[in-house]
Amino acid sequence: MPCKPLLRAPPIMGYMRISAYGKIFEAARNGTLDQYGGALTIEHLKLKGPFGRTLLHEAAQCGHLNHIPRHLITEENLSWRDNRGQTVVHLAAASGTLDHIGPISYKALTATDSYLVTPIHEAAANGTLNHVPIVAKTLETMTQRDRDGLTPLHMAALNGHLDKVPIAFLTQENLDILDKHGRSFLHLAAQRGCLQQVPKPLLTEANLNLPDRSGVTPRASALKNGQQPLLSPRAGLVMEVG
Repeated sequence: MPCKPLLRAPPIMGYMRISAYGKIFEAARNGTLDQYGGALTIEHLKLKGPFGRTLLHEAAQCGHLNHIPRHLITEENLSWRDNRGQTVVHLAAASGTLDHIGPISYKALTATDSYLVTPIHEAAANGTLNHVPIVAKTLETMTQRDRDGLTPLHMAALNGHLDKVPIAFLTQENLDILDKHGRSFLHLAAQRGCLQQVPKPLLTEANLNLPDRSGVTPRASALKNGQQPLLSPRAGLVMEVG
């Protein structure tokens, strides 16, 4: 039975306690918004639920933007922010569904939330950076830092997702960027036990022996975590850490 057309949206209070509007948020999360067909409008996409998130935010977080008519997704509403300052693009990047949006502007890719985190940081932290288009402008975003000085590569290393980072993003330039504690992304990769995901050309003596502000080197962290000679699956080469 076809769904009834949506009613005009009233102000919403609390945690979506009005059942009709709770259902539309559930549809956004479940990827069933297309059941509303032409009844879905921009005004409905503006509805806000928990944490100040709109229907677009919810659909993006769950990877279901492709169930929203493309003509309703605009540069303007992709920039809508939730209570943390995250845009729809932040959540689409995290869920690996930027391709559901179409061409994305440099401004949208570099938008920062309350913690200075960009959509590229989110993609790196969630292991979806391999879904981000590799273009010149995207490469530039790899040097942006959040409020702790972390770049997207730091985030990928911290969360064990360096194997999901396109090799074009793994450069000496990015390696030279240190966070507020003086750590390169190699420090975090060593702490996380994923140095084997780093291409051998970046695993030089100088890089492995670079101390952070506490005097700890990536080599020391690797040895502490029981990482003996490591085999890089990407390069097929052995890297000695001891």
